[in-house]
Amino acid sequence: MPSRADRILFKTPQDLLDPNVTDNEDLATIDIVAIDEVDAVLCGSEFNDTIPEASIELLDILPDQAQYILTTAHLTRAHTRIIYRLFPDIETVRQSSSSQRVLVPTLRQVFRYFSGD
Repeated sequence: MPSRADRILFKTPQDLLDPNVTDNEDLATIDIVAIDEVDAVLCGSEFNDTIPEASIELLDILPDQAQYILTTAHLTRAHTRIIYRLFPDIETVRQSSSSQRVLVPTLRQVFRYFSGD
């Protein structure tokens, strides 16, 4: 069975939408999409639960079959409604105790630096 090399693609939403920066055919092969600060990237106003047109445009070019990992520290009720409309089958993971300062006490950070393409 042929193996596929793992690739990591780091892009801003603006770069993904720019045809001069991103080849949309490459996006079809992505298996996992991680969106950090999803409230800012996909939700728009914190009090308005209307899905921004730019969010729809961004999600239209990303693969439907990919696993999506969405992270944020702050999610309003309006943002939650938007997320559930965009991702109806989403499973949420929340910090269980507000008094706990570390989400995962055993978490260790490792930094990898990349250069070039």
